[in-house]
Amino acid sequence: MDTNKPIPTTCRFASTNALGNPRTGPTYNTKLAYRGQINSGNPVFVTVNNAAGTSPGYPDGFRDHAMTGVGYMFSTIDGDYIILHTTSTSDGDLYVALSASTLGDYAWCYFEK
Repeated sequence: MDTNKPIPTTCRFASTNALGNPRTGPTYNTKLAYRGQINSGNPVFVTVNNAAGTSPGYPDGFRDHAMTGVGYMFSTIDGDYIILHTTSTSDGDLYVALSASTLGDYAWCYFEK
């Protein structure tokens, strides 16, 4: 653990509307920005609404949920996936397709110092 690295004190959505609510989807929550945060050693707080993606811990879908983004795999051959850590102890880290059909209305929230 790097003891010289400042501890984050807040989490800010990548983009918000005039009411302060997060803007969802790939236009406002780009994979490049996500990758930049992960490559800098920062997790990304990922919120999803109406998400159809499933896992052993969420067999009926993620629905409205928040998870921690800890990695990614972006590939022109295999597709784009983000690695999420869920709150279910049966899941651990999951590769989840970076798509509206899997994540529903998704938004990134970045930890800031």
